[in-house]
Amino acid sequence: MPVTFAHHVLQRLPLAEAVLRLFQTITDPHTLERLFDQHRGRCYTRDLTFSTLVALIADALLQHHGSGRQSFQRGHEHGELTVSFQAASEKLGRLPGAVSEAFLAHSTHQLTQLLPPPAAASSLPAPLQHLTLMVLDGKAVKRVPKRLRPLRHSRGGVLGG
Repeated sequence: MPVTFAHHVLQRLPLAEAVLRLFQTITDPHTLERLFDQHRGRCYTRDLTFSTLVALIADALLQHHGSGRQSFQRGHEHGELTVSFQAASEKLGRLPGAVSEAFLAHSTHQLTQLLPPPAAASSLPAPLQHLTLMVLDGKAVKRVPKRLRPLRHSRGGVLGG
């Protein structure tokens, strides 16, 4: 039986649902507004809240191929966005870096609480226990010194797995 697109999607659906639920957890409106209040500096909220702005950006990335305008238009049609597109874009542009940093730090902290504990050094084979275990993610790791003799004079990054 050939694997259809629908079958492929259904196999991945639990993972997609888990990711969306995690995203909903870290973008809880009360938490986002608390973070905004703590780190907003001189910014204020009149009609467009930080949590609404985060939801619109998420929709732009997840549903509209990165188009903020399409997300703002849909938000306006559904009553989520009560200000002009220009006002929403300007608010996004004026958002203090401290708010973004606090959001990233808080989200990262919440997500790391869900990870299993790191493997202990004692679980490494005896000849490797003196080494530090480092997990890297990505297709390519850049700016890594080439320690092996054949690679010392080559250029480029190390391919990930």
